[in-house]
Amino acid sequence: MMPARGLCLLGALFLSIFIEGQAAGAAASGATAVGRQLKAPNEGYNYIRHGFDWPNIQNTDGSATYPTCSGNAQSPIDIDMSQLVDESQRQGTSGVTLNDLNVDAGSGGLSFTQARVKQIEQELRVDFTASPTDNLPTITIDGTDMSFTPLQFHFHHFLSEHTINGVHYPLESHIVMKDSSNLEASDGQLAVIGVMYKYTNDGAGDAFLNSLETQIRTKIENGDATYGEMDVPIDNINAKADLLPSSLEYVGYDGSLTTPPCDERVKWHVFTTPRMVTIDQMKFFMNVTMEAHSDAALVNNRVLQDLNGRKVYKYGF
Repeated sequence: MMPARGLCLLGALFLSIFIEGQAAGAAASGATAVGRQLKAPNEGYNYIRHGFDWPNIQNTDGSATYPTCSGNAQSPIDIDMSQLVDESQRQGTSGVTLNDLNVDAGSGGLSFTQARVKQIEQELRVDFTASPTDNLPTITIDGTDMSFTPLQFHFHHFLSEHTINGVHYPLESHIVMKDSSNLEASDGQLAVIGVMYKYTNDGAGDAFLNSLETQIRTKIENGDATYGEMDVPIDNINAKADLLPSSLEYVGYDGSLTTPPCDERVKWHVFTTPRMVTIDQMKFFMNVTMEAHSDAALVNNRVLQDLNGRKVYKYGF
């Protein structure tokens, strides 16, 4: 039997061939690659090359549109578990204290009551339109205790963005948070929690993904929304039960946004224990993408970036 890593790499190769074939087909038909790739509204990038081309996108005057995408502290990265550095060696940045993000909603933990699905196309994103303000996650940076407000979470599907020991997972979610004291600032400090999902044969799969799919499909079938809709309300989200893994060991490093403008102002926290997802649940991501745009590619991950001397720290193990 082929090793798991070999199967993963082979699958990635087939997906790459699939994407390139679609790109060629779109070009032959006269379709624009950006439209076919479900670029985000008012954005000038797509996933045709999985980010290889982002540093080369130019403004009309020939200057780079996203110059930071070629920076030295970019994300995502491969997490080599044999090269992790103990958290005690990290200078200037603590780990993340989850506080009520890690408390069940029934016991006073964070419950997002006004979350809305903002995009059910290539990036399924849920925005928190009224995030709680008490006992939020905290990180100490350069001696200052900073609270972070969760803004949204989204999924990268069929290939995770980060890898662990060189292996991709089928799904990765990112919970994006921002310094609560600078929510309106364009350069405010960001922190992201990354959660992997691995395949399971358990037919039930992930309960929250089931709920999310049911709510979206129900609203579409009732005529209250359409595929590609930008604003679909959903029920309460229990942060601990619905978003976090069962075990909270994680790695931390300094990195960037994984989409343009690739700003290098992100404190990353990637959990190493995955949640579970079934093949049928992964079909949901395929279906909502294809229903929104029938000729869309399905993989929305950026290629791995060099560490360039950065260290990756371990927390909780």
